[in-house]
Amino acid sequence: PVDFADAKAEARRAIVAWKDGRDARELLPTDAPTLASVLDGYGQRPHGSPVDKYQKKQIVKTVVNGRKFGDWRAAEITRDMLEAFRRQRPTVAGNRDLALLRAMFNWAVLGGLVPATPFKVGTVAAVKLAREEARTRRLQPGEEDRLLAQAQGLLRDLVIAALETGCRLGELLSLQWDQVRDDLFLPAGKTKAKKPRRVPVSSVLRAVLGARRLDPAGEALPPVLV
Repeated sequence: PVDFADAKAEARRAIVAWKDGRDARELLPTDAPTLASVLDGYGQRPHGSPVDKYQKKQIVKTVVNGRKFGDWRAAEITRDMLEAFRRQRPTVAGNRDLALLRAMFNWAVLGGLVPATPFKVGTVAAVKLAREEARTRRLQPGEEDRLLAQAQGLLRDLVIAALETGCRLGELLSLQWDQVRDDLFLPAGKTKAKKPRRVPVSSVLRAVLGARRLDPAGEALPPVLV
């Protein structure tokens, strides 16, 4: 609290939380929290998956109706504001963001933090995810050879790893030697879907990893592809 009045307000807040059987350190229905605050609370919910920091940053910094989306009170957000937010995001990323916000609002409604979700009008869904077009682009004959011919050193190894595994760039750059076994183990914290998975290691990639495991002096390298 910055002054006596603020201290009294915080004391009243704590008393209300105590009477309701809540922890005053958490969000309360009387707080009128911002979207950013509710996202934080949703990511810290017991037994729930954490909210990806990069995804949250993109959501809260997007300007909607002249103000950063995260600065709006969650209870003030309408369907039209969600549609305005959607128009500023790429289709796939926008769908992921809206799916996260929909789950967050459902959680907030159950917790009494907002009176209703802007994703519904009564029991009817008011905001639907956009249709995503399946990716059809594949490397054509000769493209892989031309790509590798232009890559040298680390970049070449990284390109080979990407082609052989289909892993995302962040998954490869964060790869550590303890994840390299008979296959590559990607823990939930390093995957976009937040689920662990194993990736087979081809003979081509195994040769690249074998060459990188030791430096010229014979000492083990700490990172795999950095």
